[in-house]
Amino acid sequence: MVKKKHFQLVIYASVFLAFLLLGTFAGLHHEPWADEAQSWLIARDNNSLIDIIKAVRYEGTLPTWSLIIKLFQICGLDYDHIFVISLFFSAIGVILLLMSNSPESIKILLPFSFYTIFQNTVVARQYALVFPAMMLIVLFYKNRLFSPIKYYVSLIVLGLTSSYGIIISCSFMLWDFICMFNKKSSKNYDNRFRMCFYSTAVIFLAMILASFPPSDIGYVNTKISFIDSFSTTFVFHIDNIVFQHIITIAVISSLCYYFKRNLFQFVIIFLPVSLYMAFFYHRLWHTCYLFYLVIILIILLGEKREEKERVTTTNRARIANMAIGSMLTLQCIAGLYSIYIDYAHPYNTAKTVSEFITPYVNSGASIDMYGYIAFGVQPYFNSNIFANYHSDKAYYVWSTNNSLLKLSTPTSDLIISFAKNDDFEMSNFKDEIKDYKAYSFPGKMIFKFHPAENNDIYVLVKGGTKSTK
Repeated sequence: MVKKKHFQLVIYASVFLAFLLLGTFAGLHHEPWADEAQSWLIARDNNSLIDIIKAVRYEGTLPTWSLIIKLFQICGLDYDHIFVISLFFSAIGVILLLMSNSPESIKILLPFSFYTIFQNTVVARQYALVFPAMMLIVLFYKNRLFSPIKYYVSLIVLGLTSSYGIIISCSFMLWDFICMFNKKSSKNYDNRFRMCFYSTAVIFLAMILASFPPSDIGYVNTKISFIDSFSTTFVFHIDNIVFQHIITIAVISSLCYYFKRNLFQFVIIFLPVSLYMAFFYHRLWHTCYLFYLVIILIILLGEKREEKERVTTTNRARIANMAIGSMLTLQCIAGLYSIYIDYAHPYNTAKTVSEFITPYVNSGASIDMYGYIAFGVQPYFNSNIFANYHSDKAYYVWSTNNSLLKLSTPTSDLIISFAKNDDFEMSNFKDEIKDYKAYSFPGKMIFKFHPAENNDIYVLVKGGTKSTK
């Protein structure tokens, strides 16, 4: 028994060390995206809590991530190593996972899955907080009736990550609410638990009010297919819409079968955030919430695992464990592949562009930008460098008062453009840009195995005939 415990500790230590080494290697070779730049700039260019809160309201979220970045900035962290923040929190999540009573396959594979090792670790965004927050719920859920404060603190931590976190936390609370007023289970919920429940409800109400965007927010909510996102999240992307529906139906049917003993509870917790994403708003990377939610529900509501060796493994449990292992293995392959692609073909070439334009900035050249992606170069300079963006802040404010997409005749020395037609279409200004020399900085995003976006950045330099670098 002692040897088995020692071997287990060696495996866990190896998993944690491998995660740190792989995450560090990938982070050192990652060029931060525009979203990473935006959060960094909000923290850098605002020195008070009130200013940060005002700024993030236009992001439609809470100031949690920007405040965390501010703390690391005060400690001396530079922008090139912003991944240290997300790696730090993901590492905490791995530790909490290894401390939990999760199946061994999840403990070994989940740290190297697509969302954990790449999307929420290499890419330093607020979603880095999702994994450790979910693991806190795993640790405290079982004993929530005896230690309600720890449990509800874990729900609050998840809620602080985004609106999706608030919805999932409130879904857990909805289940508690149902149980509190159920004749069979209400006796298990004492006054201390009820007090924690109502106090947390008030906190979430305040968080919802605080995260409401201002009336002049200018962000355009572009609808994307939830079926496509769902099937991509749990398997991989397929262009054929029929197969997307087949995969989605198969995954949901499998989950319903797996949770058939707790089906009502599974639906109560899983359905609200799914409906929110399907009918209101989501982006492909937001579905990490669905992925982690399924994982923690498998841990919390799945087959009960005995602590002794007297386990009677049913056929259903064997099949379920094989399915979970296969899904996580596929996620790990996607994670490692994404790290390779990000290493070989940067999604965002903002750092390369910043090095290219630095001599022009130092010489006082006027620079215009068209498209949000262009803001990815701003962290490499001490202040806003764009002449057509009239602000003393270097981050973009998603307000209708700004002219991000309102094109005008190019007159500046340099133009930095995201190569998408809705941001800047050079063919609209054929005559005006004939005296500009064009340099292309190609970048692309692979979401799992699918080329989700091509993010080429153009730099047009006044003088000379157009060419491509």
